[in-house]
Amino acid sequence: MQIHYSMRFLYLLVICFFFQISNCFSQAEITDLKFNKKYFQAIDEWVVFPKKEKDSTYLYGFIYVDQTAGFTFNVESSFQIKKGKFIVKEDSLKGTYYIKHRLDSKYNKLNLAILNKLQLEVLNLPRSPKWLEGYNTNKSSVAFLKNIGYQLNHVGASEEAITYLLKAYDIDPKFKGLYFELSFAYNATRQFEKAKSILLEAINYDSERLLYYKELMFSYMNLRNNSEAEKATLKGLSLKGEDDIKAEMALNMTSVFFNLKEYNSFEKWLLITKKYQTTNASIKAYVNTFERELEKIKNN
Repeated sequence: MQIHYSMRFLYLLVICFFFQISNCFSQAEITDLKFNKKYFQAIDEWVVFPKKEKDSTYLYGFIYVDQTAGFTFNVESSFQIKKGKFIVKEDSLKGTYYIKHRLDSKYNKLNLAILNKLQLEVLNLPRSPKWLEGYNTNKSSVAFLKNIGYQLNHVGASEEAITYLLKAYDIDPKFKGLYFELSFAYNATRQFEKAKSILLEAINYDSERLLYYKELMFSYMNLRNNSEAEKATLKGLSLKGEDDIKAEMALNMTSVFFNLKEYNSFEKWLLITKKYQTTNASIKAYVNTFERELEKIKNN
C-alpha cells in the first residue's frame, strides 16, 4: 500500500513538472515574433513591425489592399514584451481613430512578423477586423483579383501577383487589363515563354494595344529571338501611343544591335529612338552615350 501511494505521488510530481515545462514553452511561443514576411505576403493579416534597435516598443496592425490606394497598414496599437507577455501601451491608439499608412516599394526590404492564432487571442484581436468587410466585397471577382495583381506588380512583387492573376484569368482572360498584367508578371519573373504565349493570345484578341508589343518585344529579346523582337517593335511603333513608351522600345532594339556589333542596324534604331520626344532622363542619357559610341565607330 505504501508503494502504491509513493508511485501516485511520483506520478503527480511528473505531471506537475511537465505542466510547468509546457506552460513555459507556451509563454515563449506567445511572444515569439518571426520577422520573415514582406508586407505584400501579408495581405489580410495582423502584423508587427520590427522595432528600432534602441526601442522597446513594437507597432502592430492590419495589412489590407485598398482597391484605389493599394497596400495599406491600418495601425491598431503598440506593445512591449515583458516577462514573456505582450504589454499593450496604456496610451493605446485602439478604439480612438484609424491611422492608415500606405505601403509601397520603399518598404520592400522590410521584414514583418505575422501574428499567429494564439497571439491574436492574447491581444484580443479578431481574425479580421469588422471594417475590412467594406474593402473585401466581391473578393473572388475577376476585377478584385486583377486589381490585387496590378497592385503587386506595381510594387515589384510579380511572383505573388501571378497567383491572383491566374485566378482572374481562369474566370475571364479577356477582362480589361488582365492580359497585360499577367504578361508583365511573367516577364518580370523571367518566365518569357509564358509571357510570349499570353501576349500572342492578347494580340489575337486586340492587335492595337501598344503595351502588348512592348512586353512582347521584351519577351523575344530575352528569348534571343531578335528578328521577332524587331517585328514586334516595328508593329508597336506604328500604333497610337506615348512617345516615352515608343522611345523605350526603340532604345531596347538599339541596345540589342549595339551588343551584337551589327552597327548598321544599331545606327538605324538609334535614329528611330531620337525621333520620339521623351521626357525620360534615363533614355536621354542612353541616347547620348550611344551617339558617342556611334561617333567612335565611324571614326575607326
